[in-house]
Amino acid sequence: MAKQRILVLGATGGTGLAFIKEALVHASQPNLTLLIRTPSKVSQEYRNNSRITIVKGELNDRIAVEKALQGVTAVVSFLGPYMTLKATLLRDTSTPIADSLPTLFTAMRSANITRMLALSTPTGLPQPTFEEKSWSWWAAGWFIYLVAPQGNAEMTKIGKLVSSQTDLEWTVFRVPSLTNGSADKVVEVGYLGGKEFNVTAELTRGSLARWVLGEVEGKEWVGRAPAVANGG
Repeated sequence: MAKQRILVLGATGGTGLAFIKEALVHASQPNLTLLIRTPSKVSQEYRNNSRITIVKGELNDRIAVEKALQGVTAVVSFLGPYMTLKATLLRDTSTPIADSLPTLFTAMRSANITRMLALSTPTGLPQPTFEEKSWSWWAAGWFIYLVAPQGNAEMTKIGKLVSSQTDLEWTVFRVPSLTNGSADKVVEVGYLGGKEFNVTAELTRGSLARWVLGEVEGKEWVGRAPAVANGG
């Protein structure tokens, strides 16, 4: 099997950086392309790594997106908004990141790239009707809605847009509170309230990165939006 080249979106955030770190030591040894607005945010160590290609640009820049997709076999998105006091006070629900996704989808189709995995929130996405949230997951969802309305709107729309692309091999992974704990923590994947799905309301970024790397090729959750968390 040919080596994967993964386009990483949101590479300079905490989860994106954790993904880069894990990808560089992962058994599959994928190459990475990072689409970044400010390349200086990436450490010199990564800028000099032969397995990492950096493309300067934004998601709504068609030329930059097409350049970033060259040779890519899968797209992984850790995109999400930064929380601001202004957005909270004004109850801002704008979605500039999600609104730029059609540019990406069009470029992916032109390049015959079908595999995409995207980070989203625990709520508001296609999921089994039997799914029942524990108190901790329910509280986490409401906390995001109340404290970060713009972030909640953005992440929910990202998940809905990605999951509506019926010709793509999409996976939307819904996560609880992300932490900087050990990458070795056990990851459970499934639907909340489902049989034998006993999880916490936390997930370390490193353990999420390892799961995503496996799912890129494993494709166990294509066309589905599972919850991902550390075992309870």
